[in-house]
Amino acid sequence: MENLPWREPHPILHNGYECIKKRLLSLLSRLKKEPGILRGYESVIREQLDRGIVEWVCEEKPSEVGEIHYLSHHLVIRKDKQTAVRILYDYSVKGGGGPSLN
Repeated sequence: MENLPWREPHPILHNGYECIKKRLLSLLSRLKKEPGILRGYESVIREQLDRGIVEWVCEEKPSEVGEIHYLSHHLVIRKDKQTAVRILYDYSVKGGGGPSLN
């Protein structure tokens, strides 16, 4: 994955893991009530993994502050469009009270 195009010096981003994990669990809880939409969501995530847009993160070892920044994402459903399920990433989440990517 490529690095972000920072201006130097740039602020240190905290990973925001706990906040993003809570949001993800809430999203999954809602999606489990609609299996068809959950399958569509999973399909979009898998496609983004295949294209290198997103990547798996290994949780075996903790990361140093500033090494990893997790992004929250949520679902947009447009039944009037051919691609009904879209994923939007939230760049405004502040991990650990620090700055956001916005």
